[in-house]
Amino acid sequence: MPPKPVSNRWRGKDAIVLVHGVGNAAVGDYADLVKQISDVLGDRADKFAIYMVYYDQVNDWFQSKENAKVGFTRLVQGVRSMVANEKLKAKDPAALGNVISEVVGDVIWPVLLADARNAVRALLVDQLIQVVNDGDAAGVAPADQRISIIAHSMGCFHTYEVLHTIADDPTLGIGPASGGVTFANVVFMASPVRLIRTVAEKIDALVPQPETMRTLSKPLGMPMQASVTKSVPVARHTVSISGNLDPVSGHFFRAEPEWAYTNLPGQEVFVDEQQLAMIDGSDEFSLTEILHNSLQKRSAPEIQPNNPHSWDAYVQKHAGDLRGWLVSV
Repeated sequence: MPPKPVSNRWRGKDAIVLVHGVGNAAVGDYADLVKQISDVLGDRADKFAIYMVYYDQVNDWFQSKENAKVGFTRLVQGVRSMVANEKLKAKDPAALGNVISEVVGDVIWPVLLADARNAVRALLVDQLIQVVNDGDAAGVAPADQRISIIAHSMGCFHTYEVLHTIADDPTLGIGPASGGVTFANVVFMASPVRLIRTVAEKIDALVPQPETMRTLSKPLGMPMQASVTKSVPVARHTVSISGNLDPVSGHFFRAEPEWAYTNLPGQEVFVDEQQLAMIDGSDEFSLTEILHNSLQKRSAPEIQPNNPHSWDAYVQKHAGDLRGWLVSV
């Protein structure tokens, strides 16, 4: 049965919507992250309605992966060929490039499955409508609501697509011109949007319904909705947070290829300096272990390295920034 939007009680004018990446997530799996966000909010936490979006279609993606095997193989090959052109600071760049391409491919391959991709987009739209309705039911008019979205990894792709859907379809009624709703903050953490666009263009014949993907159909940019006299941004404040060792965000061992890193105009940008736990004195070995064991969730190495793609780590590092953005004066 397809998931339904969650309703929550508003105790103030603020709400936060958390959108996770690829993973077999179930209700409660992100309880630690929700608590972490609450800790960031401190004494204001009880004034926020916090929504965690879970989409069951993720299970279908993994079940359907075998059916999309040809496209997935081409996707990984496409990433590998582009990574091969980067000057990676490693003893064996080719081997490291293979690991990076497999991990990145594993994260972004759901674009090859149109049904799941479209279902998640529909759920997110419905969830944001529910958030606005919950605020309205609590006596907070849409124009007075402060709704923030924090997305991680593949969740950034879904969020990007949804924000443009809201901007392009005024009948949804939750855009700045169509419904008086302007999102207070949209925070993208480790966004693979440009990476997806680049690879999808490379294998465009294998991407189902490419015309329905805002990531592919138009130049990348901030979502705007046309009003009578001008175009109005869907969000007042948009942030991009990534790490210089996080391949999903488009950084390959501190290299920042233009084709992979998502840097949209108008965003506030943070690129974190990341460090790896040293194993046998080799950064390369550490990164390989991280990618295999942390990102792909295989058995942990004997020495637990830092995970450059960790959502928790991004939130922890930017706790002060997040509180400043999220807490209204």
